[in-house]
Amino acid sequence: MNPTGQPFGAPPPGAPPAGPDALGAVNVPGILLIVTGALGLMFALWGLVSGGVNAEQLAQLNQAMSDPNFPPALKGLVQNMSSIGRVGSIISMLVYGLVLFGGVQARNLKMYPLAIAASFAAMLPCQCACCIGIPVGIYALVVLFKPEVKSAFS
Repeated sequence: MNPTGQPFGAPPPGAPPAGPDALGAVNVPGILLIVTGALGLMFALWGLVSGGVNAEQLAQLNQAMSDPNFPPALKGLVQNMSSIGRVGSIISMLVYGLVLFGGVQARNLKMYPLAIAASFAAMLPCQCACCIGIPVGIYALVVLFKPEVKSAFS
């Protein structure tokens, strides 16, 4: 309960009733969250599969590491960085999965806290998709915090 006696996530007392305007208001931010989530998932999946490098870069890296003058400590660092990149891609997949699902829920006016969390998650710098995620997340938050939109969520 908040200080006004209303449950958290409930519209403030005296808020205008929900109407069809709320559904129209969340339509564009919801679609943009879905697109951001899908792009982020694609980038993360590519990073997981490729390790973040293309075939030519991988061949150059392997050639450099096979050189007897290549420092052994640097070999270990390069191998560890590959593992860290894969873990980062898995985390990014989870974050952008949340963004995609939150966008779907926002468009359906369901699960208000999840829609808010997805908007914040879209702004995290997990992958290249954060370049579009920052303005999309800000726009979604502005729309979701409107009283008429907040009261429309079930």
